[in-house]
Amino acid sequence: MKRFCDTIITLRKTIFISCAVSCVVLILLGIIPLAGQHASLKKELVEYEATLDEQRLYSPVYKAILLETAMLFPQGTPEITFSQRPSADISELLTIIGKKAIIAGVEPFNITPYPDSFSKSGDAFKVGCDVRGSYVDLQKFIINLSAMTTLVSIEEMAAIADPDGVYCSLQLRFALHEKRKEQ
Repeated sequence: MKRFCDTIITLRKTIFISCAVSCVVLILLGIIPLAGQHASLKKELVEYEATLDEQRLYSPVYKAILLETAMLFPQGTPEITFSQRPSADISELLTIIGKKAIIAGVEPFNITPYPDSFSKSGDAFKVGCDVRGSYVDLQKFIINLSAMTTLVSIEEMAAIADPDGVYCSLQLRFALHEKRKEQ
């Protein structure tokens, strides 16, 4: 009987020790890493809240800038058709683009036609244009370009801020025949 009691006590000790080890393993492998993850998530949340507060602070300024720039854009785009009258020489078109850049207050430093970009139908070609200036002057330049009757589309635009203002690279598609705006 004594042996039976000793066996039961030993079994109880073994069960107790295995439960204690299981709890320690659970704490070490489960709870502590989750606590660290919780702390990092809480830190990210504080950073996002600070960013959101900053955005709320600058929201009225952003809305005011949008209202000011909205006045520069034309209110509607008329229907466009192509006339059969040939457009000006390509070199003259490049000169006109340069003049429009200077009028808008941006510095043109590379205006290059892509000779291999003529469309299959032969009615349009692509021009690369690199300019530098302020954001507002860049916007004026793009608005001036959009008023050109031979401009089909602005296919690509990349603007990079630098110490002298904004560097902007544009890829423009022009028609070989002048567009006529329908009234």
